[in-house]
Amino acid sequence: LRNPYDLFPLPESVYTLAAYEYTARSTAAVADVLLGRHAATGRLPIATPEQEAQ
Repeated sequence: LRNPYDLFPLPESVYTLAAYEYTARSTAAVADVLLGRHAATGRLPIATPEQEAQ
């Protein structure tokens, strides 16, 4: 994923996991979340078009 705007075409009902770099540390963190070793926390640093419309 290059930036959070890449997620906008996806329907809001789709669960997403975003990482903004391809370093070993970042990809290991993504793997840990996918394998259930860590909880996914955090929010996108921007508002989605649906959020802005509200």
